[in-house]
Amino acid sequence: MRSIIIIINILLLTGCHKDNNDVFPLKMNWKVLLHEMQGTSGTIEQYLLDNGVLFSSNPYLGDYRGYFLLNKGNGSLVWHWKDNIKELESHLFDNKVSDYQGRIIINNRRERYCIDQYSGKTIWKIRDDWDYGSDIQQVDNMIYCGRDLDYPNAELVRYTFHDPIPEILWENPTDSTNMREYDLPPAFTEQNGNTWMVFSDGFVNYDNGKGHPWLVCYNLTADSLIWRRQVSDAWFHAGIRIPLIHNNRIYVAESFHVVCLDLFTCEEIWRKTYGNQVSYTPLLLVNDQLFVACEDEFIDMVNPVNGLLLHHEEGSGGSASKMHYHKGKIYYVSGGDGQLHCLDEGTGKHLWTMEGPERQNDSDLSFDGAGLAIDPETDMLYITDYRYAYGYKILE
Repeated sequence: MRSIIIIINILLLTGCHKDNNDVFPLKMNWKVLLHEMQGTSGTIEQYLLDNGVLFSSNPYLGDYRGYFLLNKGNGSLVWHWKDNIKELESHLFDNKVSDYQGRIIINNRRERYCIDQYSGKTIWKIRDDWDYGSDIQQVDNMIYCGRDLDYPNAELVRYTFHDPIPEILWENPTDSTNMREYDLPPAFTEQNGNTWMVFSDGFVNYDNGKGHPWLVCYNLTADSLIWRRQVSDAWFHAGIRIPLIHNNRIYVAESFHVVCLDLFTCEEIWRKTYGNQVSYTPLLLVNDQLFVACEDEFIDMVNPVNGLLLHHEEGSGGSASKMHYHKGKIYYVSGGDGQLHCLDEGTGKHLWTMEGPERQNDSDLSFDGAGLAIDPETDMLYITDYRYAYGYKILE
C-alpha cells in the first residue's frame, strides 16, 4: 500500500514547477518527488534511454526506492524497479548503467542486474563473491569492468547482456598481501583494424597509504598485452579515472597529476602536477581543449598537444560530477558547493552558477553531486537534488 501511495504522489507532482530567475537560461518543465526523506549522493548519474530518463533514489531514512524511469517530456512515471537482492548493500553509486537492444545492465558492488528497458522487469540478477567496479564500459553486447578480489589482486573482466558469467581478460600480477587493487573500466579506440584497450591497473597499500598507479594497454583484437607502465611514483594514490584516448594519445588524471602518453609506445609526452587531487572528476576533451577539475576549486583549460595552460578559472566549485558539453557550453554539478555550473567552452570562463530550486526552503537540498544528463536532440537537462528529479529546457 505504501508503494502505491508514493507512486500516486509522484504522478501528482509531475509537471509541477516554478520558474527560475531570468538570469539562468533554463526553464523548469517538470519536477518529481523521488522520496520523502533526504537522499544521499550515492545515486547514479541520470541515464538517457529512448523511452525515458533513468533516476535512482537512495534515501538516508525510509525504504530503499530503487530506479525510476520517467518520461523525458513531462516527468510521468514509466516504471519503478525495486528488485534488489540484498537491500542493505543496495547503495547506488554513479555511472553503472548501460543498455543494449532493450536491456539495461547495472553493477552494484556484488550485485548485478539486467532489466527490461520497456517493462522494468528483471531479466536476470546475480550476487557474486567479489565486488565489481563502480563504473562499466560497453562495447556492443559486452560489458567491461574491474573486479575487486580484495587480497591480493584484482581482475579486468567482461560479460554480456545475456550471460552474466564473467570472462577474465587480465589479472594484476601483484603478489603482496598488503595490496588492494584499484581497477576501473577501460577506454577503447579503433586503430588500423584493431581495438585498443587502456585501463587503470594500480593498487594501494593500506599500511602506508601509498599506491602504485599503473596503466595497461591491450590489443583486444590480437588478444595481447602491448605495455604496462607505472604512471607516477609510489606515493599517496587517490586513483585513476577512465583514460581519454584521442589522436593516438592517452590522457589520464592520476591523483595529483595529468599525464599525456603515446598510445603505442607509452612514452610520456607531457605532465602537469597540481597541489591537490585532479582524479575525482573525469577529464573532458572538447574541440582540442582539455578541461581539468581540481579539488582546489578551479578548472584549468589545457592545450592537449603540449600541456600548456590556456585558462585558469577560480571558484569553479572544486571536484565535480562528469562535465557535459552541449552547444558551446560545459555543464557540471560541483561537489564543493552543490550547484549547477556552466562554463563557456571557448574561453573556459564561468557564465553562470545556479543552486537547486528547493535550497531556499531546505539548505540540505543542493544538487546531487552524482551529476546530470543532457539530451542533445531536445535540449533537455535532467538533474536531481537530494529529494526531487527535475527536467529543464535549455533556452540558449
